[in-house]
Amino acid sequence: MNNILLIEDDMSINKILAYELRKKGYLVDSLYDGKEAVSKILENDYDLVLIDWMLPYKMVSLLLKK
Repeated sequence: MNNILLIEDDMSINKILAYELRKKGYLVDSLYDGKEAVSKILENDYDLVLIDWMLPYKMVSLLLKK
């Protein structure tokens, strides 16, 4: 499991998490909202998608349904 999509709207938290994951050898794509997430997931083969449960615009429930 090397390829991770990180979706976190707080820029500071996103950068820290991405940095720490990359330091451990993971490949990380970062998004700051869920609007691009579906297309990004369909375009790539992610092993793990980390989603901020409190994303704005109720995007989490929409992403989970997809």
